[in-house]
Amino acid sequence: MAVFPRENFIPLRHLAEQTNNIVQWTEFDRGGHFPAMEEPDLLVADIRAFFGKIRRASPGSTPQDQAERHGRQVADRDLRKVGAGGQRRLAEP
Repeated sequence: MAVFPRENFIPLRHLAEQTNNIVQWTEFDRGGHFPAMEEPDLLVADIRAFFGKIRRASPGSTPQDQAERHGRQVADRDLRKVGAGGQRRLAEP
């Protein structure tokens, strides 16, 4: 959750934690209801920090796992290009 001081509402962390799994709570000293326009650098840094936590915590996040996953995607895509009897057809998206 990104909390900006000039927001139209004030989120209360103790209430949010009762019904949500709060992974990150960041309170900024500037910005408001439209942070992407008002403070884009702050917002981008916060989003990157959040996804960095998720990426590090998720299984399969090592470079080797990512390469293996990419290899499977390429193989699956190539298999879709070959129809029954080995005839080539257009790949599905």
